[in-house]
Amino acid sequence: MGSIYRGGRWYADFTIQGKRYRPPINASSKRQANQKSIIEHRKKIVELAKTQSDIPFSEAMLKFLNNYCGLKYTSNGELKFQRRAMKESSAKRYLQSIKMVTPHFQGKMLKDITRQDIAAYVECRREGTKDIKPCNDPTIIRDLSMFGKMYQYIIKNSTWDGHNVVASFDKKLLQESKDRIRSLDVYEKKSLLDNAKKSKNRDLSYQIQIALLTGMRWNEQFSLLRTDFERTNYGPQFVLRDTVTKNGKVRVVPLCDEALNIVEILLKKPASLHGYLFYNPDTGHRINSNRSSWETCLKNSGIKDFNWHDLRHTYATDEIRKGMPIYTLSKLLGHSNVTITEKYAHLFTEDLHEAKRKVATNLDTHSGVSGLSA
Repeated sequence: MGSIYRGGRWYADFTIQGKRYRPPINASSKRQANQKSIIEHRKKIVELAKTQSDIPFSEAMLKFLNNYCGLKYTSNGELKFQRRAMKESSAKRYLQSIKMVTPHFQGKMLKDITRQDIAAYVECRREGTKDIKPCNDPTIIRDLSMFGKMYQYIIKNSTWDGHNVVASFDKKLLQESKDRIRSLDVYEKKSLLDNAKKSKNRDLSYQIQIALLTGMRWNEQFSLLRTDFERTNYGPQFVLRDTVTKNGKVRVVPLCDEALNIVEILLKKPASLHGYLFYNPDTGHRINSNRSSWETCLKNSGIKDFNWHDLRHTYATDEIRKGMPIYTLSKLLGHSNVTITEKYAHLFTEDLHEAKRKVATNLDTHSGVSGLSA
């Protein structure tokens, strides 16, 4: 530690944890410069110690959003994705959780956030506010999972020496999601489509029908490009890119005649700015939400306890009812494991009863039991 004289002025010269610092100082002699260098060294140690223990929540979350999720806002407010450790769909799902968590913890330092603060957030999300609807525990678990990942990222990629308070929160207080299968019956489906055709969202009916006829997830469907549609010797199909599917694998979605008719109608419309099949007609950009028109349609249809993802459940239950094998359905839905698809199988037990009757009939015939009197 000492000082150096360069370009007509003095600079302190010291190293902390392998990094060299040379701040300018006012001095008239080497001796005075060395004394002030000692003072600058002490000030820098205090500054670094404060930085290590005092990272604002908002700063940490912004670093996580930009560097881990790969999401950045441009000067005109548009959200841009630059691929990092996750897919764009996963990054945007994290963004939804970030939007929920941020208002509750903004203004706090990471080291000051406690388990009690996490518990207060859980209760706030359960009860809702005047601006945010209450949500169920599985949604809160997703929020906390993102929050915990943010802590992990900051601890690993900065000099902050705190601990992951989310990891120490007892998540047993929260209930994991149970398999919930809600599908439309024939009358509900007709009512939904009839009201969709009356919607101010002129494409809502097409959006719902494609979901019912293909079983695609919301993000998969609304990420479709016109170029994702192709005609093959086997028939028309969508080819879902690995950047939009949940498991990160390319998937083929065959189209029935009814779905093909809708796609051809959409393709005859003017192309959007970025080539999306479904797009906002006012901006030409990708659809980021159709919640308003969707919820209005549900209300007008008198359908309760139903969300967009349940259209996928409806597709799956319809295909099972028609006799589609579980393994084939699993591939069409893009499930990573056929056991995930088996949750639909227990809904229809007619085949089991029919098989039991056939076995019983055969046994009776061969044993002569049917000819015995009581």
